[in-house]
Amino acid sequence: MQNVLKNFRSGGDNLLRKNQQERYLLAFSLGFLSLAVVLLPLLIIDQGYFIYYGDFVSQQLPFYQHANEIVRNGGLLGWDWGTDLGSSFMGSYAFYLTGSPFFWITVLLPENWILYAIPWLLCLKHGIASLAAYGYIRYFVKNQDIAVIGGLLYAFSGFQIFNIFFNHFQDVTAFFPFLLIAMEEFLKNHRRGCFALSVAFMAILNYFFFAGQAIFLILYFLVRLCVGNIKITWGAFFQLMLEAILGVCIACVVLFPAAQAVLENSRVSEYLTGQDMILYSDRTKIPRIIQSFFMIPDPPARANLFQSDKSKWASIGGYLPLFSMTGVIAFFRKKPKHWASVLIALCILCAFVPVLNSMFYLFNAAYYARWYYMPVLVMAMF
Repeated sequence: MQNVLKNFRSGGDNLLRKNQQERYLLAFSLGFLSLAVVLLPLLIIDQGYFIYYGDFVSQQLPFYQHANEIVRNGGLLGWDWGTDLGSSFMGSYAFYLTGSPFFWITVLLPENWILYAIPWLLCLKHGIASLAAYGYIRYFVKNQDIAVIGGLLYAFSGFQIFNIFFNHFQDVTAFFPFLLIAMEEFLKNHRRGCFALSVAFMAILNYFFFAGQAIFLILYFLVRLCVGNIKITWGAFFQLMLEAILGVCIACVVLFPAAQAVLENSRVSEYLTGQDMILYSDRTKIPRIIQSFFMIPDPPARANLFQSDKSKWASIGGYLPLFSMTGVIAFFRKKPKHWASVLIALCILCAFVPVLNSMFYLFNAAYYARWYYMPVLVMAMF
């Protein structure tokens, strides 16, 4: 009898594991194929190319082509005379390509395939974003099919669609949920090492976005600790901090050359002062932020309701497809003291107060909303 029960449990565990694997595959497939179906007519018309306006054509495609030429000729760690008046290749392209696994896929392809591969890599990024978001959301919902829907909401959120012309933004959003998964694994299951590797990977992937992720992770950790049901010992806390430091140290192979290039830019030393710290001088800013979460985003340079030259490329977008903010508002009303509600409330405050928004960019004066994908992931599970 005991053997029968043991075999029954083993079969049940195997079935559960198989179902989870199938849902991971489903989440990835839906993310990949949904964008592929949309892009396919455009690819047929343009003979295999995906052409989009703005920086996609003027920067993203030429960068991929030029960076491939440099890497194939052994210039990864050298001086690049083809960028500006000459610059460090690693320092200049750490923000765009050199840390991206998607870029290195193109290095493996024949050179004349590179531009044809871009739209399929974009589909791959959305597939991974959907899969990763599903993997995170399933920690907090009972119905795993709902988690698949949440993964798709994140992968095709307003932030994602708005920023298609910034092709390398999709690299970051594709892998960001894994960083929160690593945090949850540490807090809930005491899994060691994953968080350090995740920090290192995200810092190498894109140092600019990593600065905002570090701030968001601090808020996330504090809210989970103070409002959630997470308990942590001082020993575990210091181990978590050590893993974060270790991850940053590993990433220094990219962070150092990037810092040398960035610190020479005069914009780095510009900071908010006076009333600009608490009030936006642009009167359309807050209405546009609110609009971006309730309505499908306008094209970056073609705003319909709130036009402003100051925020055209600021990546203001957060719309959740089909549902908009309905689920978020309902969750707030039902569970206002839940850790996710508190976290989103803090994010809203950060979005509305200039100096709090700027802390996601090391308090720089330039306005960007390129951190919205992080609270969007949390809202997708509502």
